Amino acid sequence: MFERVISFDSLPSDWDLVRVAVDWAGNPLLLMAEGGGRRPEPPINPEAWSRWLQTSPTALHVVYLEGNSVRTTRIAEGIGRLTMHVQPYDSGWVLGYGRGGRANVYGTDGELLRTMKIGDAVEDLQTLSDGRIWVSYFDEGVYGSGISTQGLVCFDRAGKAIFKFREYADKPKLPPIDDCYAMNVTGHGDVWVNYYMAFPLVLLREMEASQHWLEFGSMGNAFAVRGDHVIYLRDSKLMTRRLEPMSEPENMDAVDASGNRLSPCATRYLSGAARGSSLVLNTGTAIYVAAP
Repeated sequence: MFERVISFDSLPSDWDLVRVAVDWAGNPLLLMAEGGGRRPEPPINPEAWSRWLQTSPTALHVVYLEGNSVRTTRIAEGIGRLTMHVQPYDSGWVLGYGRGGRANVYGTDGELLRTMKIGDAVEDLQTLSDGRIWVSYFDEGVYGSGISTQGLVCFDRAGKAIFKFREYADKPKLPPIDDCYAMNVTGHGDVWVNYYMAFPLVLLREMEASQHWLEFGSMGNAFAVRGDHVIYLRDSKLMTRRLEPMSEPENMDAVDASGNRLSPCATRYLSGAARGSSLVLNTGTAIYVAAP
């Protein structure tokens, strides 16, 4: 069962959703663009898509919950169309670019404080309250150059890489990351990853491989860990699977408090997000959070 926590009709109609994320406490985060036009709807015309990509927003807005209230922070410095990732950082925010290799750190009022180099082709970025930043990369970074060839990296507060997956993976004989499809960094620092091409599920605890399930199968780009099973979004469908060898995926229905079925939107990165045991769905009209 899911609870509605943010309705889009309560936000300005000219804001366009860029990313759905979850913070280290399990609360939903939205990154929304102002002034860049609406994302083209499928079937997508190549010319319309190109025009949209080349039109940078005038501002980005971080939408978050404070208690039961919806709050926003406006950010106008150092942004672009490829600003794709949002997470809390200290008392402010960090926004990461999908391409270009940088992330910007902002204060509580949206002022730009500093820029960090985090590697090109960022698939996901998740922070912890101690200042660590975990970054995963897709194939164009893994088969590119620089730090992103590691597939998964942890940076400390100073921006120094303190964990590099490719360098580490030979020790426990884990498959290399070709494209890190999904990452789940829990609030207490466990890191779960599911990646192409072997699609194992790997649990890192204190930066060491604690458990792994080889050839577990793809879980799309968002999964929550609840007890002895995972719940995940794949192709906008809600699925579950037990954490044991040879287990089979099962379909699940997402419903609200009244028993109405919920259908996540079909756009990747916008259909939902997860961290720890928290799972967030976007139906296109509202953001819902799974009941504990």
